[in-house]
Parts: sequence; structure tokens; C-alpha cells
Amino acid sequence: NDYWSQVPSWTSDGNQIVYHGKKLDKVSVVVRDEGSGEEWEYYQDVLISDWYWAAWSKNEEKLALVIDDFSQEPPTTRLSIVDVVQQTLVDTLILKYPMPGWWSNIPNWLTGSNHFIGLAQQGQYIQLCKTFSDDLSVELLTDTPSIKFATKLSPDEELVAYVSDED
Repeated sequence: NDYWSQVPSWTSDGNQIVYHGKKLDKVSVVVRDEGSGEEWEYYQDVLISDWYWAAWSKNEEKLALVIDDFSQEPPTTRLSIVDVVQQTLVDTLILKYPMPGWWSNIPNWLTGSNHFIGLAQQGQYIQLCKTFSDDLSVELLTDTPSIKFATKLSPDEELVAYVSDED
């Protein structure tokens, strides 16, 4: 398609894959079960949007992805959680403007399936945060006057690296 399409993402056991789908004017998130051949599509309520690399939770029951919505002014960025087991999708506004590039948006799941490290808008700045997938509540990890992006979690989950526009 014409959108920045993500590379398909497999579960660690290779049984499921998530990929970018497009039908008509809607962009969808498609999860396919390779064993049964079943596919589930999750559409957003917007006609013009783009979504970025989906990240599987550690137990591979949920996906977190970030969606830029250009169907309204100003464009916004939303966080979506796909519960693959329940086949449901929940999303919420996290930024009042699109993120700076697809590489900025890959959520970093922590052990378990209910929280991950990501980004959220706080006033005019972007802060590092822990997001809980059950209710999309946010616990801020930083509070500095800067824009942060490109987060990466250390293998032991003790440290988070990120890029910032701070001097």
C-alpha cells in the first residue's frame, strides 16, 4: 500500500503474525493464526490513518501499536491495544500531533502483559511513561521540558534509553 507499512511481526513461537492490511480506504491491523488460517482485522474509526510497528506483549496475548490519524485537524496520535485472545481493540489519544517518524513509536513491553514503556504528551512536551494496557492509564517516568522519542528497554528491564531534544 501507499502507507509506511510495518514489517510483519511474528510471535516467538511462529504461530501468529501481525501485518498491515488495507481494504478500500481503511487501514487495518491484521492478526493471522498460522495453525488455523483464521485472520482478525481491527479497523480504526478513521478513513485516513497510518499505524506503526506493532509490539507483542511478552506472553503474546496483546499488541500495542501507535496510530497517526490525519482525518481531522490537527492530526493526532493514538495508542491502541489489541487483545488477541479476546479479539478486542481499545485505543486512546496520547498526542495532539503526529509522532516524528515511525521508529519513534515501538512500545517496549515489560514482563507480563499489562504494561509497557512508551511516550505520552504532558502539556507541550513528550514524557517517558509506563502505560497499563488494561485501562490505558499512564505513570510518568520523566518530567522535563523536552521532546523524547525512540525508546528502547534494556534486556533486564532496568533501564530505558531514549533520544531527546534537550541540550
